[in-house]
Amino acid sequence: MTRLTSLVLALLISGCSNSSAAIKVADERGFTVDEARRVVAAFEARQTAVQTNDPLAQGKTLDDALEILKRDEVALFPKGVELAEKDGTVKGKVLQAQIELAWGEGQHIVSDLLARATLNLRDEMQALLRKQSAKPLDAEEQASLQSLEKTLNDVTGLSSALTTLGDEHIAKGIAVAEAAIAQAPDDYAGYRVAADFYRLREDWAKFDETIAKLEKLNPDSNGLVFARAMDALSRQGERAKGIELLNKALTTDPKFTRARAQLVLAQTEVEAAWKEFEALKASTPNHQIVTWLGPTLEAEHKSLEARARRARGAQWRMLDRIR
Repeated sequence: MTRLTSLVLALLISGCSNSSAAIKVADERGFTVDEARRVVAAFEARQTAVQTNDPLAQGKTLDDALEILKRDEVALFPKGVELAEKDGTVKGKVLQAQIELAWGEGQHIVSDLLARATLNLRDEMQALLRKQSAKPLDAEEQASLQSLEKTLNDVTGLSSALTTLGDEHIAKGIAVAEAAIAQAPDDYAGYRVAADFYRLREDWAKFDETIAKLEKLNPDSNGLVFARAMDALSRQGERAKGIELLNKALTTDPKFTRARAQLVLAQTEVEAAWKEFEALKASTPNHQIVTWLGPTLEAEHKSLEARARRARGAQWRMLDRIR
């Protein structure tokens, strides 16, 4: 395992398995949408993983937009929405709505994970500052403090900004989906998007109605398998069933990155979570769970290692006194 292992797993299995757009991270900043957009854009500009040279970033067809949806990479979603919106057909509308919802959910997941990580980082930084007020820090502690300060400066306000933008994309997604359903009420795809929306808003009565429509119109839909998996994880608390259905969706479509990302979040065992994280990183190395959280995860991992070393040192000192 790499240096990020313990932190990634600590974050991903500490209550994040039910992450959805229904989760509301405390918005300390009270961002407007425009302010949130500027905060996120500034952060994205500093990320080396933004896929400016990815062929899909210069995509031209609806098939490219579909591939962008499957890749589930936030940095590519603007191009996907542009291509789908330009198409103008019901298929294009549905695809646009799917991308908007995936975009919003992806931002909420990263927001929640960042909020959890930065809380721990702040605790560690405060501990070092208290120690520094009593006596000078050693070189390792000073470096750790500087690293913590830089990381926190980089992500300050980002979690709240992502939540604000995530809400906007989810609202856009359902508006486009409703237009598609009105235009083609017998096309299952519009209901597939609506099911995602109702799940994210935890409107389970509407979700059940929409799932019934999906089962009638296209019982073999892989999107229906995913919706059932997320229902099992988010509402029913049936983790094993949810994981089984996510794996089934991936077997049908190995490029279904959204299902792979949810498999990471669904795990409760350390080794299983790390295995799924490595699979996500190998298949989609620019996925936002991998790239956006990297520096923050690295910083917290270092702080966790420092705590563990201090704890081991205290144990040895105690043993020495006993001996």
